[in-house]
Amino acid sequence: MIIKKDNYKEKLSKLTKDNFNIVTDFDRTITSSDSIATWGIINNRGILPNEYDFERNSLYNYYRPIELDPNLDEAVKMGAMEDWLNKHLDLFKKYELSKDNIIDVFSVEDMMTFRKGFLDFFKYVDDLNIPFNILSAGIGDFLLKFLEINNCSFVNIDVRSNFLKFDRKDIVIGFKGPIINSLNKQMFAYEKEDQDYVILLGDQVSDIMMVKGYPRENIIAIAFVPDDNMQEMESFKDVFDVVLTNDEGFDEILKDLKSVLDNK
Repeated sequence: MIIKKDNYKEKLSKLTKDNFNIVTDFDRTITSSDSIATWGIINNRGILPNEYDFERNSLYNYYRPIELDPNLDEAVKMGAMEDWLNKHLDLFKKYELSKDNIIDVFSVEDMMTFRKGFLDFFKYVDDLNIPFNILSAGIGDFLLKFLEINNCSFVNIDVRSNFLKFDRKDIVIGFKGPIINSLNKQMFAYEKEDQDYVILLGDQVSDIMMVKGYPRENIIAIAFVPDDNMQEMESFKDVFDVVLTNDEGFDEILKDLKSVLDNK
């Protein structure tokens, strides 16, 4: 299902090939709704001990419902998200995740999958040299490796994510900077610079905070609503200009974008 606000086409019509940029989430936005997320990519692969899988799954089963609960206080949820990612990082350190492990995990085909139509969308905006920015609460090392093995080399790309820090033996000892979680993206948001407009893509209501400095009418916000977050459907419809469900892909978005830009 695809829901578009009445003024979506009017907003889109204001775009030219040099007056907008793209800011997008990664997990379950660029990747499909049923794709393994970057935080889960090590799980059940035999790369780390079974104890890691058990402890990781216990964390997920406890914290994921908190992340998706629309009735919880935001401060409570924020604290929970920080605890979750820090505890998962502690597991990486406890079980000595290494650089070699990252290489090993991508030796398995279909480890992660793009959302339908993304590669065509990516190529189209790449050919136009549209600035392409990824703000992800996932793990940047896995994100970049996945793009690399799929030949998504984009000159005009920027990635803000959680990048692992290694010791001299190439074992994880932490992150290189403050941890980005799904609810604190406003702290790492892309500010308005040269382009007047932005296409924003996400899979959570809080992803609307990935940009700042743009008038609301200059933000074309597109949401891919995952099946396990349908309880926030009304919030998605309030905040985003386009809402896609049932693992819809990029085909409709690309068609709409081409209908505007190919005539300019």
